[in-house]
Amino acid sequence: MPRQSKPFDGWFGGCSVAGHAAGSAKDTEDTLRFAALTGVRPLFETYPLEEAADGFDRMMSGKARFRVVLTVE
Repeated sequence: MPRQSKPFDGWFGGCSVAGHAAGSAKDTEDTLRFAALTGVRPLFETYPLEEAADGFDRMMSGKARFRVVLTVE
């Protein structure tokens, strides 16, 4: 059976790299707790699913000021 290569095989000699770019589960829990205690809320732009291409184009152009979120109604 052929061996499946992973993206970092050439760099780390077959060792795997695992993790999450946003930190650990504890980091996420602390962040959510802070947001709940201080009233921090996310900022985002919404687009209906039918306008997904417009939202994607806005995001890729760098004109989106916040996260672009698709809505299903």
